[in-house]
Amino acid sequence: MSNIIKNVNNYDEFKKVFTVFRGEPFFENWTEDQLRYEFDYLKKDGEIYGYYLDNLDMVGLVSIIYGAIKDHPIIFKNPEKTIYLSDIAVINSERGNGYAKKLADFIINYVKGFNNYNEMYMRTNLEGSMSERIFLNRGFEIIRDENNNIITQDVTFERTDGSIKKDTRKFLSKRLVRWVNLKY
Repeated sequence: MSNIIKNVNNYDEFKKVFTVFRGEPFFENWTEDQLRYEFDYLKKDGEIYGYYLDNLDMVGLVSIIYGAIKDHPIIFKNPEKTIYLSDIAVINSERGNGYAKKLADFIINYVKGFNNYNEMYMRTNLEGSMSERIFLNRGFEIIRDENNNIITQDVTFERTDGSIKKDTRKFLSKRLVRWVNLKY
């Protein structure tokens, strides 16, 4: 048997990995209700894939949403033909083993297989992002406005210490190029 990536349908598996956002460096206070809502939302409007080890423990996940998110400050030519890469996470004890890179490669190739999506994008921390380098190395680019300024969005989260803090996020995108066999 070898490690596999497969669709996640089990809330407890999702929760085990997604709660990494409660820890360093995020310290986001995800309540049980918020975790359940996020899982249900991702399953309804997108997909969640998990990275499973030989012993069938899920140690990482990646999730996508079909279509651009309306409250993001980016205008896509065809928002319905855009995929939002919502999350990528690996549990702390398994970081550094290349699982996030394998999840990134998987989801990019998976989405490229859809014939009706032209672009994939994600939102990440303005500074200190763990996933930014992974996706820049896979052809994603930082989204900039017409004046070459990085497009950002402020996001507010309750933290595990009870405080409310604002983070600034930036966006990365990748065109999904398909080769067409033309006969002359």
